[in-house]
Amino acid sequence: GDAGQADECDGTDDNQCPGSCQGDCTCGGGGGQCDFDKVCESGETFQSCPSDCEQTCEEAAQQSGGTVFYVNPTTGSDGGSGTINNPWKTLKKVVESGKLVTTIVSNDVVCLYDGNHGSVFISNVLFTSDVFIMAQKDEDAVQLGQLDLTNVKHITFDGLKLSPIYAQTFYSCQSIVLMHDNVKYVTIKNSDVFSATPQTTSTWVKNDWKTKTNQGIKLYGGGNNDITVINNNVYAIINGINVGYGLNNGLIKNNVVDSIVNDGIKYDGSNLVIEDNLIQNSLDFSDAECPPCITNCHNDGIQGYAGSGDFTNMIIRRNQVYE
Repeated sequence: GDAGQADECDGTDDNQCPGSCQGDCTCGGGGGQCDFDKVCESGETFQSCPSDCEQTCEEAAQQSGGTVFYVNPTTGSDGGSGTINNPWKTLKKVVESGKLVTTIVSNDVVCLYDGNHGSVFISNVLFTSDVFIMAQKDEDAVQLGQLDLTNVKHITFDGLKLSPIYAQTFYSCQSIVLMHDNVKYVTIKNSDVFSATPQTTSTWVKNDWKTKTNQGIKLYGGGNNDITVINNNVYAIINGINVGYGLNNGLIKNNVVDSIVNDGIKYDGSNLVIEDNLIQNSLDFSDAECPPCITNCHNDGIQGYAGSGDFTNMIIRRNQVYE
């Protein structure tokens, strides 16, 4: 088969629906096929359908050839060894203690268990191939207050819940996930990024949206390239996904951006693919009602802004945008 050919159902590989061929063929769950409904059904495996089926940390390490290090806020300790029986306590402490430099090497897996892992700021960590910071399979409450990356290469973040409600001090009008200045080969996937839960926002009035929301996933500064944002839910947000300031090479795919004060997806760069995203529930705010960190509210579903100069080689397809 000729897997990956755009908009063309063209062979055995396409008919099995690997992730690279999503949208080319019509296929259902089961029998080794993949229906991209984020439910791991009979016959689907991580290998045949990574968008629907989770992978264990051990399987990820077997695939990458690396070592698994375990982090568990409930049973771990800051002085632990990182083994499954003696885990580290939080991702925040792992980073602050320098273990991303002194202990963890390319291809390793940092395996996170449920609980609050703090707000995480990573800088000057340059791997030569991917390190995987991921939730263990079936762990669905791996909580981070914020994620900030500066001068970082080759890290994949997978299966996290990121929100100011998990921060030590609640914040607003900031970026929940921020990548800036020489961030390369970084992936954010299968994660929830939100200012507040739907239960909380159901009682909000306009002033709450103005004073309690944040930007979702944002990239700015120079030297950024090869960024992937895939299969995330971004909710109650000022700007959902903002990949600006001259990003070169990026994939924004299969994300849901819901309840937005300003733009759903905003881009400024070249060699970008923005596809199969759902953007919905744009909130009607006047400029006077905007949060203070933006100058005006114009509610674009997908906006291109050439602030860094002309951009080229853009693919924008199969996105759904609803008011």
